[in-house]
Amino acid sequence: MKWLIWLSLVLPVSALIARPTKTGNVSNGQLTEVAKVNVSRGQPVIKLKATSSGVCMYDLPPKFNIDITNSSFNKHVPVPQRIDGVGPLFSGLHDTNQFSLDRVFYDRMQHEATTLLRPEDCKLFYVPYFSQWETSNHGMWAHVDRSHLDTEVLSYLVHMGRFRKPSGIDHFLTISRVERDCSVLLTNPNYRHMKKIGIEKMPNSHGDPTVFGVPYPAWFRYST
Repeated sequence: MKWLIWLSLVLPVSALIARPTKTGNVSNGQLTEVAKVNVSRGQPVIKLKATSSGVCMYDLPPKFNIDITNSSFNKHVPVPQRIDGVGPLFSGLHDTNQFSLDRVFYDRMQHEATTLLRPEDCKLFYVPYFSQWETSNHGMWAHVDRSHLDTEVLSYLVHMGRFRKPSGIDHFLTISRVERDCSVLLTNPNYRHMKKIGIEKMPNSHGDPTVFGVPYPAWFRYST
């Protein structure tokens, strides 16, 4: 519970609600993890995309997120759109697949990360790795096993363990499956201290204490 309260402070609930891209300090051409490189005393200054509250975002190759096959019950990722006859607050409300948390959160962070921060100034690091995406095969449940990607992605998490110990305590990712279906990732010791935000968790006496349950995705945007 303390973790969720903290996350709500650094990443407001509104950050989970998709809305049109707003202007900020990061242009469309600055969407890489090394978003800005300046020369300061002969040394490159690396800055990451970040929200105004200090949540920084790694920019991983697409194979770790949006290029992963979407076979979530053969449903396409929903496109937010206006629904006539409802108030502005709920314009664009969708019947979203319950296993779309990875993509919903990823898209929202793309909109919210409108500033740049040095890694040492980041309060939290978001890892946009869709480790549990692809939840079915021809309508049948399929256990996700991307142990090769689970290992490979770690080489990109260059700030893990640099500023806070134990390593990974200031990093988090989302998992689009219920906790009991994420055994491959959750049993990997490299992710032991990383926070995982999932759609459903097991009781603490049986589950992973670093998994935190959040409401199932709704995916709507404000009309402006």
